[in-house]
Amino acid sequence: MNRIFLYFAIIVLLLICISLLNIKSKENYEKDRPPGPWGDIGTGNPWYMYPYILHNIEYY
Repeated sequence: MNRIFLYFAIIVLLLICISLLNIKSKENYEKDRPPGPWGDIGTGNPWYMYPYILHNIEYY
């Protein structure tokens, strides 16, 4: 029984860390937003940074 609570606590902590990282990257993304219709801002999609990274590789 205690093991289940331990696993649950670890999962919750991981989710909190991931969401904090996602908020930081979202702030940077909105500040330096590339032109174009891409970027699922506000949908909670963690992959929206990929078009931004590809855009930087393409133009620099």
